[in-house]
Amino acid sequence: SDLIADRNNPDKIAAVQKIGQDLQDVGGQLAGMTEVPDPVVAAHNALAASYIEIGKNLVKVPAASYDSDFINAIKVYDASADTFTKHYVTLALIFSAYGVKFSPEDPGSVFTFTQSSI
Repeated sequence: SDLIADRNNPDKIAAVQKIGQDLQDVGGQLAGMTEVPDPVVAAHNALAASYIEIGKNLVKVPAASYDSDFINAIKVYDASADTFTKHYVTLALIFSAYGVKFSPEDPGSVFTFTQSSI
């Protein structure tokens, strides 16, 4: 949905809010995991918190009424997305350092980066 081009469209607002809620839900599910290996607990918790944070910040974007508030909400979301990316990469690097491998069907495969020839 192109919310920026049509900020008053209720369908586009709802779509962005849904994505934000879904991100928060993923963070909540991660935070609720009980069997997390000790070497990754801190990185896991940081990533879970980042999912929740980017979700909350994304929900705020379409709620901004004025252009200046909209721009500020996007900046806050972007900053939280940068932090999320750092936490995501940190967890992927920990898995790599410990030699953890995931099969393509394994949900953990989202943390596996493969080199491709372009």
